[in-house]
This record gives sequence, C-alpha cells and structure tokens, in this order.
Amino acid sequence: FPTYSLGSFYAAQFFAAAEKALPELEDQIRQGHYRPLLQWLRDSLHRHGRIYDPEELCRRVTGEALNFDYFLEYARKKFGAIYAGEAGVHASS
Repeated sequence: FPTYSLGSFYAAQFFAAAEKALPELEDQIRQGHYRPLLQWLRDSLHRHGRIYDPEELCRRVTGEALNFDYFLEYARKKFGAIYAGEAGVHASS
C-alpha cells in the first residue's frame, strides 16, 4: 500500500499550498463552497498531471520537494486531541 501513503503525503502538502494561495479556504470549505479549491486544483495541479512526474509537479505547485512535515502536521491536528491523554499511558507501560 505504499501508493496510498504517498498520495496522503502529497495531498497534505498540496492542501497546505492551497491554503497559502487561498487564505479564506478553511471558511469556504466550512460553508460548503468548494469552487475556489476546485479551480485552484485545476489550475495548479490537474492540468499539469500528465506533463510532470510527481516529484517535479510537487516542486512546481508547492515550491519544494515532497516534505513529510506537512503530513505530520495534518496528523497531529487530526489525531492529537484524541490521543493526547493516552500518550503518557503508553509511554509508562
């Protein structure tokens, strides 16, 4: 399943780039307005998908090579609050 993992890593980095380009993105998504994100994806990512390999596409869209820090930040935000209390329990076992 390495392709699922790679897809998640790239997706987190692309989403961070979208948030940077679209400062109101979080509010737009919360309100159900996906058109700005879809347009950004089409312009920045989808139209270049067959032209560049994933590594080059990532550099062009985000300005850097694949960086796992974006996925780690996503995972911390998503799961951090859920497992924060359990971290000490597992560490002492």
